[in-house]
Amino acid sequence: MTVTTPQPLLIGIDSSTSACKAIAWNLHGEAVSSGRAAHTLAQPHPGWHEQDAEEWWSALIHAVRDCLQGINPAQVEGISLSVQRETFVPVDAHGKPLRPALVWMDTRAHQQVAGLAEELPDFHSLTGKRMSVNLLPPKWRWLQAHEPQVAAHAAQV
Repeated sequence: MTVTTPQPLLIGIDSSTSACKAIAWNLHGEAVSSGRAAHTLAQPHPGWHEQDAEEWWSALIHAVRDCLQGINPAQVEGISLSVQRETFVPVDAHGKPLRPALVWMDTRAHQQVAGLAEELPDFHSLTGKRMSVNLLPPKWRWLQAHEPQVAAHAAQV
């Protein structure tokens, strides 16, 4: 009688702008199971793009549960996570979101870009990125100017 060991699996999770996807891969690079859950993208004003971080969590749970239905969870030996570029959400000391996340494609912080580029002249050489409206520093400055109560209570972003 031959005893076979279950094949190891890896789960890749992609929390993108439109959905959370979880895919279980075998060591040959073949997808063996998957799950997906959409989440909404709000646009409260032209150029503004926001998401509810609690919805990210719900989508993650749904996608992973669906993925696990097609496999033996004991075979999972690793998990990888990919997220949405420079999207961020300020949270309090308990990890509770203080407002909807500002998504990477949000363009509300145009005025803050020029000032930060002058204040941080080495930004490009240090990060490899040019200061732009898509990055966290201008959005954080916008938040400080327009939602100071949120910025003051943020323990992390």
